[in-house]
Amino acid sequence: MASAGNDRLKKASPPPSKPTHGTIWIAKTYPPWQNTVLTTLNQLYKAHGNQFPENKEIAAAFGNKPELKKYMKKVMPFVQLVKEGVAQKGVEAMNLTLDFDEKAVLEANLTYLVSTLELEGLEVKFSTEASENKIKEENCPGKPFLVYYSQPSVAMTLVNPQPCSGHFQMTIPILDNDTTSKIALRVTKMDRLIKDAKKVKIMRYEDPNLGPRQIPVMDQPMKNKIVVPDNAVYRINLETQTVSVQENGKTVDVGSQMAYMVDE
Repeated sequence: MASAGNDRLKKASPPPSKPTHGTIWIAKTYPPWQNTVLTTLNQLYKAHGNQFPENKEIAAAFGNKPELKKYMKKVMPFVQLVKEGVAQKGVEAMNLTLDFDEKAVLEANLTYLVSTLELEGLEVKFSTEASENKIKEENCPGKPFLVYYSQPSVAMTLVNPQPCSGHFQMTIPILDNDTTSKIALRVTKMDRLIKDAKKVKIMRYEDPNLGPRQIPVMDQPMKNKIVVPDNAVYRINLETQTVSVQENGKTVDVGSQMAYMVDE
C-alpha cells in the first residue's frame, strides 16, 4: 500500500480542458424499445376509455414482448415519464414523431447557442449517425442530447499597438483551420470593449522573429505589420506549437506573436 508521503509526491492531474465544440444529437423517431412502449401505452390508454390502467396491468402487457426483455429496468421509469407528459400535454405526448422540424429549429438558432454556451462551434446530427449505443438507445424526439468536446490548439499572443486605446495584450487559442474572421470574433469575446468583430484587424509581422522584438513606433502602429485577410486559413503544428497562415496561395509562418487593431 502506498504511504501518505508517496501520495503527496504524485503529480496532480491536470484540470480538464474547457470544451471548444459540441454536437447536438437529435432523434427522428424514438429508439425501438421506446417506440414499442409508446405504441402499447397508446393502445392501453384507448382500450380503457382514454385513461391508463394500473401499473400492474401495464407491466404485464410489456412482459410478453421479447423486444423489451433487455430494457425491462428502463421500461417502467419511462412509462412514468410518459404518463406525466400526458397529464401535462395530453395524448400528443405519446406521438412517435414531432409535429415540427427539430433539426431546422436548432440550426436556425446555432449562432445564439454557440454564443450562450461560449463555444467555437456546434453541429446538429441525427442519433442514427452516433457511434455510441447510449445515444442511439436513449435519444428521443424533442429532447436533444448535447455532447461537448475539445479541439487542440496552440496559444498565440496578440498585442495591440494602438496608443491609449484601452485594448491590451492577450493570449488566445488558435485552432486548426481557423480563419481570421473566427480569430477576430474570439478577440471580441476576450475584450468586452469591442462590440463588433468586423472592426478588428488581425496582423502578422513582416519578420515573425524580429518583429515582436522591435520597439513600436507610437504614431505608426501598422509599421512592419501586414493585415491578414479575413478568409486566410490558419494551420497549427501541435508538435512544435507553431502557427502558419495560408493566404493568397502561399503559407507563411507567423511565429508566436501577432498584433490586432480596432477601428474605432
